[in-house]
Amino acid sequence: MYRDQAGGQILQVETYLPSEPKENHPNYLRFIAVHELVHACGLDDAEHANDGAFMTLPNFRNGKIFAQAGSKQMPPLFLSSKTRSKLASAW
Repeated sequence: MYRDQAGGQILQVETYLPSEPKENHPNYLRFIAVHELVHACGLDDAEHANDGAFMTLPNFRNGKIFAQAGSKQMPPLFLSSKTRSKLASAW
């Protein structure tokens, strides 16, 4: 992410997708794509969440993503309230 030095405004964002993801499952690949789109919207690594599509490392088992270790299966991808607030602040 490249920011204006004076005002901190986001000038440009680069997104990188893994060439060899840990899992080759549509749910996992979809998770990665959504996660990286959140980065492209202005959040960096220091702003990762503990749950939702912007969590640091997804809990992936048998083709299913879990919001947190030991939790129920994650519903369709969601952003936690903290991530939504951070995105609103970025814009």
